[in-house]
Amino acid sequence: MDIQPCGSNEAIAYYIAKYLSKAEPEGVDSGIAQAIQQIQREETDISRKLFKVCMKILHERQISAAECAYRLCHIPLRNSSRSCIFLNTRKPEQRYKVLQFDKSGLAIGFHSNVFERYENRPLQHPDYDFANMSLIEFAMLFEPHYAKVVSDTEENIDHDAYEEQPTTRRPLITLLNKSKMVVRNIPAVVRVPYFIAASDPENFFYSLLLQYMPYRSETELLDGFDNAKAAF
Repeated sequence: MDIQPCGSNEAIAYYIAKYLSKAEPEGVDSGIAQAIQQIQREETDISRKLFKVCMKILHERQISAAECAYRLCHIPLRNSSRSCIFLNTRKPEQRYKVLQFDKSGLAIGFHSNVFERYENRPLQHPDYDFANMSLIEFAMLFEPHYAKVVSDTEENIDHDAYEEQPTTRRPLITLLNKSKMVVRNIPAVVRVPYFIAASDPENFFYSLLLQYMPYRSETELLDGFDNAKAAF
């Protein structure tokens, strides 16, 4: 384990700058340049191009003796008993969205997020009380369901570094917009931004309302109130 004591803000900034400027093998720059030249001639999507550049960096970079031993012995580099997700419970205008691109690289809109999926949850279900289910409970119990993508033919150097999870068929739920979500085997741990009521009461109370107050449209949370504290 690499531990560096930092006694001041200047020490933290110095350590980060020193770490970022750490020298890499001479072949990394040329390898990345070759990978970029190669993908520029290919008619593939952006994610595929970035994947190739990423794999090139991982192939060329130097690793520590501990990581090398873990990989050679097929020991998992990470392990967790359950997933951890971040729920950005700020107001809508303070959140970020992920652009969606078509195969030609043109932006065609935004990807769906957990707030939109929550608003489109089923009206009723034999196993779940969706009418009274809060956003945080919804995020803990369900995750998006995506169709299987054909795996890349290129070798993934991290493939042997993680344990393969057994594939079990999990129940699906269909949202009102016809998209699907899958039930988690183990409820996830949800993290949210930290707000202080004394210094930022609007975001503090809005975050609590968003997490625990069931709604079908986010505008309902402040409907008839001047601010989040009054609505709370």
